[in-house]
Parts: sequence; C-alpha cells; structure tokens
Amino acid sequence: MRTPRLFPVAVALLLVAMCSGLANAQADELMKEQSDTGWQFMVTPYLWMVNLKGEAQIGWREYNGNVVPITVPIDIGFSDIWDNLQFAGSLHFEAKYNDWGGIFDVTYIQTKQVQRDVVYPNEGPGTMDVKLGLTVVDLLGTYRVQQTDVGSIDVLLGARYTDWNPELTAAYGDTTEALDAGGSWTDPIVGVRLHTDLTNKWYGSFRIEIGGFGMGSDFTWGLHLISGYRLTKMIDLNLGYRTIGIDWHSEGSGVDAKTLDLTESGFLLGVGFRF
Repeated sequence: MRTPRLFPVAVALLLVAMCSGLANAQADELMKEQSDTGWQFMVTPYLWMVNLKGEAQIGWREYNGNVVPITVPIDIGFSDIWDNLQFAGSLHFEAKYNDWGGIFDVTYIQTKQVQRDVVYPNEGPGTMDVKLGLTVVDLLGTYRVQQTDVGSIDVLLGARYTDWNPELTAAYGDTTEALDAGGSWTDPIVGVRLHTDLTNKWYGSFRIEIGGFGMGSDFTWGLHLISGYRLTKMIDLNLGYRTIGIDWHSEGSGVDAKTLDLTESGFLLGVGFRF
C-alpha cells in the first residue's frame, strides 16, 4: 500500500480555490469573544479511535542464497489497540491573539506485547512478538487571512515530530531475533483550515496539511474534520475524524534499511475548555 500523494494535494488546491471566494471570513466563537488586547486559549483532551494500516520494511536478510526484504504488514484496528493498551493520551492546545495563533497537538500510544503467527521467507511458520509505541506531535503557527459572515480561513506553518517505536521479536525454529523497525523524524508542515458557524451553537472545521518533502519523511499529509457544539461559553463538545499519512525511509542502507508506509485514521471525541 502506497500513500496516495496526489489526493491530499488535490484536496488542498480545491480547498484553497473554495476559500478564495470567501472575502473576509468570520472568526469563530472564540474569536468573537476575544478582546483586542487579550489572549484566548482552548485546551481539548480527546480520544482518537485510531486504526493503523500499511507496511513496514525491516532491512534485508539472506535466505538460502537470496537477499529478500523483511516486510511486516500493518493492519491494527482500534479494538486491537484498546484490548492491548498500556497507555494512550491525546491533547490539543490552541492559543490566539488577534489574527495570530498557535497549535500544539500530541498523541501517544503504548501497547503491551502480543504474539502473532507469521510465515518467514525460507524459514516457514513462526511467531512475532509485537509491542507498539507511537508518538505524533504537531507544533503549528496560525494566521487568519480572511473572514466574512460565513466562516474563516487560517493558514498553518510548523512542524510534525513522529516517533515510531515498535519492539519486534521474531521466532522461527530454534532462532529468536530482535528486529529494529523504529525511527524518529521531524517534518515541516504547511496547511490551511476552514471554519464555519452553522448556528450559534454548532460549528464545523476542516483542516488539511502536507509536509515532509524529503526533509524528515518523504511525504506526510493530514486531514481533520471536526463538528463542534458549544455547550457553554467555556465548554465545547467535539466529534470528528482524523487521518494522517506517512511515507518514510531511514538513512541506512542494505541490512539497515527501514521504511514505513502508514495511514493512521479514525473518529475522535473531545471536550474543549476555553479560557
């Protein structure tokens, strides 16, 4: 499975074209209440019901005179993660001052070790013990470029840090081998966010970003769709869907080469606190 690079780019271009017709977009509820001289903040702990799909390559090995890549298919549903969870947490923090702002978003997942049945090239059936660790951190600056009575547009610029740290132990025959599949990297990120007030209580937000460009990963992209309800002036309820795509390869070569083609996607539930 390869990440469809042209899809997020096409959506980004379409979104920009749609947004260009909105002269002077309206600020959201937080910005409506903001004074000209004060900061506004929003902190939102949330549950991301993430599913992981893709493939990881863990170097190369020689089997019966042939050099073949060791690849591990990734197809982990949220129920699998939940059943084997050791710790998980997601937090979104946003600060705003007039048209300028910033976003800090972190997701951390750590599962306990589980065993899978695997067939190894030229070795036959065996098992693989898997312990998953994943951290994704976004740090973005925002600037509101347009606002009208229908919505608002922010441009985004910043970075995404990813730490992919699975612990894998392969066992076949009388052989047990620890496989290093992990890595960490930082990607530059650019994006745009569209916000619209549907009623005085309900609002919607759509955000897309792309990044990497060979400076961290080869390419990364993200889509965020949020529906929000203002329960009070200080508390929001959020329901949404988030997808992040990653196409990464390590700097090593030969037996040390590692690649990751991963899509993280799922619904999210959050409670936002404004102050």
